Amino acid sequence: MNKKFGLLVVSMSLCVYAGFTTVRANHEAPPAPERAQVVSEIQHLLSQSPHTNQFNTLRKAYAARDFEPVWVARSGAGARLDALHRRLAKADTDGLDPRRYSVPSHNGLLPSAESMARVELAAALNFVHFAQDLRAAGADAAKMRPPQSKVPGGVDAATLLENASNAADIYKYLEELSPQHHVYQGLKASLHRYRQLRTAGGWAKIPNGSQLKPGQKHPHIVFVRERLFATGDLLEDETYSDQYDDQLLAAVKTFQRRHGLKDDGTIGPKTRAAMSRTVDERIRQILVNMERSRWLPNDLGSRFVVVNVPGYWLEVFDGARLALEMPVIVGKKYRRTPIFSGNINRIELNPYWGVPDSIARNDILAKLKEDPSYLEGLRVYMKGTGYPALELDRYDIDWSTVSSARPFMYYFRQDPGPQNALGQAKFLFDNPFNVYLHDTSNRSLFAKQQRALSSGCIRLAEPIRMAEYLLSSQPGWNRERIDDVLAGGANTRISLN
Repeated sequence: MNKKFGLLVVSMSLCVYAGFTTVRANHEAPPAPERAQVVSEIQHLLSQSPHTNQFNTLRKAYAARDFEPVWVARSGAGARLDALHRRLAKADTDGLDPRRYSVPSHNGLLPSAESMARVELAAALNFVHFAQDLRAAGADAAKMRPPQSKVPGGVDAATLLENASNAADIYKYLEELSPQHHVYQGLKASLHRYRQLRTAGGWAKIPNGSQLKPGQKHPHIVFVRERLFATGDLLEDETYSDQYDDQLLAAVKTFQRRHGLKDDGTIGPKTRAAMSRTVDERIRQILVNMERSRWLPNDLGSRFVVVNVPGYWLEVFDGARLALEMPVIVGKKYRRTPIFSGNINRIELNPYWGVPDSIARNDILAKLKEDPSYLEGLRVYMKGTGYPALELDRYDIDWSTVSSARPFMYYFRQDPGPQNALGQAKFLFDNPFNVYLHDTSNRSLFAKQQRALSSGCIRLAEPIRMAEYLLSSQPGWNRERIDDVLAGGANTRISLN
């Protein structure tokens, strides 16, 4: 988290309730302030507050509700403030640091309109800050995201406060501020489980040694069994056995798939290293993934696709049910697949490939400079980018004189066919990066463990299965019709309902 922002929040919170004093329970409480006095004090304190984004947001939000308080009741702190205290105190269950949220303590009695207003605004600041953190909408979260990313917009403070004010069950409302989709909730459950594992002592490191294969007996098998039982990959507690049996093989393969390793059941150096990562390392990994999952829309829809970019894996969900999964190829280190979300709205069978400008300038041009016949047999045609855009013969151009600088003067398009870089299918959705899912003509790359090999788009290992699933609810479409269209070779575009 950005320390500068954290300090700014603390200093603003102190500004709101500096000088606040509580009334001890064994003292006689003064008369409760009139609500109009509290409203007036809230308005006054906000008018005197710094002109920062946080206070400007709060001024606008309270003005929209005529400066009526949300968190303090007429007689003092009230149930809403108590609920906020309890929820902020367990912020760590969402992987957030409770120390970031500083609502002043109280004993239920507030002696004056001013003290009530100060506590009200301190609570509101920390409430909005907490909600922003849970929706990855704050300044800290924005700095954690990669440069190429597009995530849902921020949270509106006025709406948050109004919803909190109207909530019949305020604690339930505060609980449901966190993303409710199963991706996030699954990570939240994992965080709890791994913290329990840490309390219990974690697991032992797998000793270095030779490869362990099914059927072997070896003292290190006991360590493997203990490790996999701890994380639930091995369901039965037979950690005493040094035999690599079929049950252990299934557990090892599950572990390898979960960690992006080749699931051959052989326990070699990479699998040993992954098993030996400490529970603290795994907790840090869960925390990072919880932050990333906060970048997703809160409502993922009834059917959705999740691409795990660093894991080279795609999953399709129908509600909470895993309907389909497959390996994928993602962007290279210098052409990363961006982080974003969008609705798949069209499938193209036997697609054309309109070569992106960056690939044309940086890849194809370099190859044409070396060999003007490079595109021979690939069914690629080219035209100028001027008006009118006329089709050109690549042999009429002296490529050695062509610059890769923008604006590039040529556009390339590849016709459907066996050589097409997009293979037999592509899946389109609205996004500002011109990224989509597609097949590939080079299927051998799926045999690699590290599959950051594309120019940013996501290549699917089983695109026709994906098409069949997405079209299963589309009238008139089934696997037989898909196969007929592919065999015919004609470019076919299907809009999804």
